[in-house]
Amino acid sequence: MSWLYDSDDSNPDAPFDSDPDDDDAISEPDLDDMPLPPENFYATEKEMFDDIQVWSALHHYAFRKGRSKPISKDRKKLLYQCDRAGPVPAANRQQDDPRRPHDRIRNTSSKKTGCEFSVSGVQVDQHHWEIRYRPDAKHSLHNHPPSSSAFAHSSHRQLTQAQVQKAKELHNIG
Repeated sequence: MSWLYDSDDSNPDAPFDSDPDDDDAISEPDLDDMPLPPENFYATEKEMFDDIQVWSALHHYAFRKGRSKPISKDRKKLLYQCDRAGPVPAANRQQDDPRRPHDRIRNTSSKKTGCEFSVSGVQVDQHHWEIRYRPDAKHSLHNHPPSSSAFAHSSHRQLTQAQVQKAKELHNIG
């Protein structure tokens, strides 16, 4: 067991693996690890949303559908936001504030951080959609680190239509 205590390190407080060129070293998550999805063209709105969700899952964040508005009679524009967008709930408001949460039996929480990261989905014509970046720089950066896993987001834990159909078939078989 003496090999367990033998060491060539002169500094006993140094981390176990301190090679800066080691690709396997665990690093602190960085906001740059969550880039915007690539600008691209799609045939349908669903294909566009599915593609940006796959992109976001690879980078440990998720999108949700935000507001939409018509551009013209046949076209519309959608906003896809980080799923942590929205105001941070105020848990510690003053006693006389009517917005203060009431005492509850359930202990609930929110993952909202006020993140303004978002992209636009624009219907170019009847059969073409496009992802476009928003002009302001604040919409291209997250205000939180990436999640530890894509499965930390409920949208990435949903079953696909093929999985739902297979589950129904198995249920009907018995």
